[in-house]
Amino acid sequence: MKKHIVYIVMSLLSVTGCVESEIDTEALHYKTGAAAFTEVENALDAIFVPLDKSLAIEAFADYLENNRLADGSNLLDVWLDGEDLYFPENRVRNSGDRWFVLSGADTLYSIDTGGKSLFTTGSLWRFFEDGIKDCQIVENLGESAFGYTLSGYLARIDREYYYNRQPIDAELRICFNGSGISTATLESDFSLSGSLEIYNNTYYSYWGSNKDGYREVRMTANFPESTPLIHKYYSNTFRIFSAGRYTINIEDITMEKTDQVNVSIVSLFSHTREVTVTFRGDTVVF
Repeated sequence: MKKHIVYIVMSLLSVTGCVESEIDTEALHYKTGAAAFTEVENALDAIFVPLDKSLAIEAFADYLENNRLADGSNLLDVWLDGEDLYFPENRVRNSGDRWFVLSGADTLYSIDTGGKSLFTTGSLWRFFEDGIKDCQIVENLGESAFGYTLSGYLARIDREYYYNRQPIDAELRICFNGSGISTATLESDFSLSGSLEIYNNTYYSYWGSNKDGYREVRMTANFPESTPLIHKYYSNTFRIFSAGRYTINIEDITMEKTDQVNVSIVSLFSHTREVTVTFRGDTVVF
């Protein structure tokens, strides 16, 4: 087994990885595993928008309830204060069980709450984003856990010099730790298990050169409940996971090839981590 070691501070191993046009050669095919890991990390950093905005709407509604007077005489002032606090760049409107977040006259996204608080066990919120056909679902499973379902979600994947929109499906379970679900934010400690699928028409292949043009690639990351991804919040490590073990199944649909990558993440001292990626018997350690 060949082993390649590169140590990177946890806060710097982020979402800026760039994949080469040809990443698999006989001598350096370990880079394929590293590239697949980077793609999954990019996706994990991008998929939390519906959950993050749902938690913000819950906090906004709670702020209104706790600060308005019984006669409603100060509702406008409280509403504007709540917008400044939770949606400083946007405006919020409400109609029945549906909340709308606006930029000018345009609706960025809306959330159907079903008339229940997000922190009520059994509640199911539907998130609708402009330009995305399917709704995304946040469901309170009880015991500080959310079910998080993404269908055709167009996640914004930030690259080193640009970004693109990438379709992602996911069936995830997110368990918040510490003070309970009623104070949960993405700045809390939580664990993540389930599966994540990334679809990408890309200029590279995981099995050689791009001389034949674009490839249709699908990657499926499986996060077992027995070894979930663990998120510990620090100010410089927003959604980077500090521990966990999972597999990535790569399918190049164009070339009709499949393979598997194994990932292990171990928390180290001073908010750093060690990531071990294994592909075809070769290992690279970040």
